[in-house]
Amino acid sequence: MTIGAPCISPTSRGAAARCRAVWQISGAVSGLLPISLIRNKLPEGTATTPAAQEYVRGVTREFTRESFGALVDVSREAGRGLKGKRIGVPVLATRGAQDVSAAGRLTVMTAATWPVDSSSFRYEEIPEAGHQAHQDNPEAFSRLLLDFLDGLPI
Repeated sequence: MTIGAPCISPTSRGAAARCRAVWQISGAVSGLLPISLIRNKLPEGTATTPAAQEYVRGVTREFTRESFGALVDVSREAGRGLKGKRIGVPVLATRGAQDVSAAGRLTVMTAATWPVDSSSFRYEEIPEAGHQAHQDNPEAFSRLLLDFLDGLPI
């Protein structure tokens, strides 16, 4: 089961190229920004509810430029080991409907080209939620997850 960010190598060459471009731009831009700006803007840029924003604020309080860069690098590299492989288990991919992060944009751009069996792939947008969708709208996220799990063969 996959929940969230596009850590999967798309089967489409065009989608794969778009992924690489977005991650390169994201990494370059985040490397230029002052860490204070990242700490100040990331909570509101990734979460829509005050509680989820406070969670992100707490996490980013300890960020350094190096640790944030490492996070971007890990996110970018996560799916590279899957290149050329198919995912043989059911997949639930979720995204907050108001997610404007690079990962959210990549999910929208590439989900249709992920190397999964379409009969076991489900893509859902969580309403009233940003990148921290499971925290912004836990009720909707939980309903989707439980519904997905209920539909799996035992």
